[in-house]
Formats: sequence, structure tokens, C-alpha cells
Amino acid sequence: MKRLTCILALLVVCAVTIHPAGIVSGKTACPSSGSVQVSASAGYFYQLDIQAPYENVGTVYVGGYGVTSTTGLELVAGSTYTQSRPSPSISPTAVYFACSNSADTIHWAGGQ
Repeated sequence: MKRLTCILALLVVCAVTIHPAGIVSGKTACPSSGSVQVSASAGYFYQLDIQAPYENVGTVYVGGYGVTSTTGLELVAGSTYTQSRPSPSISPTAVYFACSNSADTIHWAGGQ
């Protein structure tokens, strides 16, 4: 019984140290013109998901600073863009988006 308790305790410790710190998420409104950061909050993630919700009417364009409808990755309603790296080096402050409809939004989530 003592051996089983030690093994279970070790598994709990390993599970806590192996898993990422958590998930941070948010919703950002489309700009009326130009492009805007996915989030102004600082943070670095292993993975960043950006989704154009099914309710969107227009198209969302994802890219770097100054992204436009001709330079960005196109997301139609219901689609998701995922960026992942082996170390926590993705910042939502460095990813921008533009929209064809200013009433639309994006949802984003990052794993720390």
C-alpha cells in the first residue's frame, strides 16, 4: 500500500510539472479600418488558435503588422488558424488581423 501511495504521489507531481500553465482566451472586435492586434495583452504561448466565429458575415485576414485582404491568410466564418512552436514564443501582440466586415469578431486561445 505504501508503494502504491508513493507511485500515485509521483504521478501527481509529474502531471503538474509536465502540463502547460493553462489556457488564456479572448474575443476581439474587428477594426473599422486597417488592422489590429489579436490581443494587446502580453504573454507567450506554445500554441495560438484564432477562430472566425460561425456568426461572422465577412472574411477575416490574419498576418503580421499592417495585414490586408491581399496579404493575409483568409479565414471565413467557422474556420480556425493555428500557430504552434516547441517553446512558448508566440505572442498575440505580434499577430494582427483585418476584416471585410467591421461588425465581425475573432475568438482566440493560447496555451502557456
